Parts: sequence; C-alpha cells; structure tokens
Amino acid sequence: MIVNVANAGLCFGAVVGIICDTFGGGVTNFLGAASGSGGYLLLYGLTKTSSRSTPLYALFFFLVGQGSQCMYMASLMNYLNFPRNHHGTALGILDCVFGLSPALFSVLYDNLFRSKASSEDDDLSGFYLAMSGIMAVTGLIGACTWHVEQTSEASDLDSSELRTSEHHSTGSLPTELYMALAEGPSTQNDSTFTKMLQYGRLLCNVDTGIIFCMFTICSGVGLLFINNTDFIADALYECSPDSSNKSTIACHRSRQLVDLFGWLIPLVSCGTRIFVGTVSDRLQKVVSRGALIVVQIFILLLGTLVTVIASEASHLKLAGILIGSAFGGIWCLTPLFIGDLFGSKSFGTVWGGILFGGALGPFMLQPFWSYEYKRHARSTYCKGTSCYSTTFELAFGVSIVALGMSLYVARKFRQVGQYI
Repeated sequence: MIVNVANAGLCFGAVVGIICDTFGGGVTNFLGAASGSGGYLLLYGLTKTSSRSTPLYALFFFLVGQGSQCMYMASLMNYLNFPRNHHGTALGILDCVFGLSPALFSVLYDNLFRSKASSEDDDLSGFYLAMSGIMAVTGLIGACTWHVEQTSEASDLDSSELRTSEHHSTGSLPTELYMALAEGPSTQNDSTFTKMLQYGRLLCNVDTGIIFCMFTICSGVGLLFINNTDFIADALYECSPDSSNKSTIACHRSRQLVDLFGWLIPLVSCGTRIFVGTVSDRLQKVVSRGALIVVQIFILLLGTLVTVIASEASHLKLAGILIGSAFGGIWCLTPLFIGDLFGSKSFGTVWGGILFGGALGPFMLQPFWSYEYKRHARSTYCKGTSCYSTTFELAFGVSIVALGMSLYVARKFRQVGQYI
C-alpha cells in the first residue's frame, strides 16, 4: 500500500501541470525540490523515532512522489526545445531516464546502504538523508536553468487538421477551445479565472476522458505484473519458507527470476521509449502516434495472455519483455499524442491530469490480486499458477477494452500531428 501511495504522489499531476503551464518549469522545479527533499527529511526523522505510523509514512512518501512529479513534468517539457520532427526522440530519451531512475537508485542503495548481514541492519535513515540532498540539489539546479523556447508557430495544430479530425462531434471539445488552449491567451488581460475555466473544460471533455481511461487501464495492467514479480515467481516455483532442500532450490530459482526481472524490465522499457519515440518521428507522415499506441496496447494484450497461460519461467520472461516494452511505449507515446492534440501551451495540464491514471490503475487492480492470491493460498504463501492466472485473465479482459478505446482515439484523430 505504501508503494501505491508513493506512486499516487508521483502520478497526481493535474495541479503540477497547471503550475508548470502557468508559472513555468523553474517554479515547478523549486516546488519539487521543496516537496521531495522535505518528504525525505521527514522520513529520516521518522526513522529516528520509535513511531511506525503507517499514515505518516504514507503522507511523507506522497510528498516525495509529488516532488518527483514536479521535476518530472518540468524536465519532460524540455522536449519542446527541439524541432517538431525530433519531438519523439527527445521525449523518449527524457522519459527513458525517468524510467531507469528506480533501477539506478536501487543500485545506489544496494552498494552504499544495504547491510550484508541482515535487512534489519540496512542504513535506511542514511539513504533517506542522501536522497533528500540529491532532490534538493537537482531541483534547485533545474529551477535556475530551466528554459523552454517558444516557437514562432502559435499552435501545434493547424485548422485543417482540426477540421479533418472531426472535433465538432457530440461530446468533444469545441474546435475553438482546442485552438485557444494551443495558442495560449489571446490578450495579456485574460484573467486567471478564465484560464482555470479553460483548463477545467479541457480535462472534463469526452475525448480527454477516453484517453484517461485508456491510460489508466494500461498503467494498471503493466504495474500489476511489474510490482508483483516476486509473488509470481514464488508461486511458479512453489517457493515456501520451510527448510526442506526442495524448497531451498525452488526459492533460489525464484530469486534468480526476480533479479532478472529487476534489470530486464527497466532496460526493455527504456529502450522501447527511445525506439517508439524515434519511429513516431520518422513515420509520422504515414502512421500517426495514435496508431502506434494501438500497437503498444496490442503488445500489452499479448503479454497478459502469455502470463495467463505461463507454466514455466521462459513464458514469464517473454511476458516480462512484452509487458515492459508496451508499458514503456505507452508512457512515451501518450504524452507525445497529448502534445500533438492539445498543443504545447496546455501540455502540462492535460498530461498531468491523465497521469493520475497511472496511480488509479494499480489501486483498482491490486485489491483483486490480493483477494485471488489469498483465496488460493494454503497458508501465508501461495503455490501454483492459479495464484495469478485468474487476475491476469481480468487484466486481459480490461486490456481488450483499452485496445478498443485506442482504436477509437486513433481513428478519430488520425491526422493530428501529421505536420512533417
């Protein structure tokens, strides 16, 4: 639960996006440094007391997540400094670094703060203090150096693209509002209330809602596998804490598989972000980013299917590659599609709002995972593929729904962004 709360802080980005669009990345980076560094300092203080309050840990990890979200959003917007035909590559590289950061800090923790004797002897307080300093320094550097060039072109979309994309259909955001948000305020006297009203309409229209639901499902399915690889491996190998030789061998194989996933999934995800970003730049004349999102969700669908039928480690390795690849591709292509569709002036607001789906998805699917795991468990630990197969059958079903949503979005906005 604590992990999901930290992830919620990282993905609760609507307010962060509005701040970034309104005040710029410098202010956003400063707030990120304050929230992230402060959250880690509070965690450091908590380790020095006898308190083991779960609500306090949840609150402080949420602050850390919000700090990370601020710096992520400000950093990601730097892709706008590059020519439009390189937006995909630039955002893919930035997003790749974001995706690799958990693995990099895990290496830092393992080498400097983990005890060789027992996990109870780990220097957790030292790690929190070091992370507080790292977030403060990087956030302040970002606050002092952040700059995004505004091109002379007023909008990411021209009027012909807006017309051919049929934005006038029932329930969609009106063409005039798309243009207004893409171009920014028409006069310097536009009130903050008017801007907030536009942002509200932007986040609450049907098209944004469909993209939000699609992203929520994909994030939930991807993290369902990524966050539970240890339980999946233990169940496959029937690892249990008894001291028999058979159990010891099973647990050793399980740890090997989990360690493999620990570097394989981030690496595949990172590589896919750069690859699909670059491909989307090169093929944009003939294949829209929306169509590439459809391809990535189809790969996610295959990954969940492989997990359902997995009966040996090689099947799970294939599932990990497919799901990790699709997860990275979706996290790269969705913000690119948002930038093409809604314009750079409101990129932070829309992407920040949709990012909340990255936190909501795991909260929706994880309770079902816990229920199924406990239902099949003979004691504390569950053995056999039945521990996870039913949950991923559900994941397969909701992935089909997400695929349908992506087909709708890709078809409706098939010409958006084809400006190269």
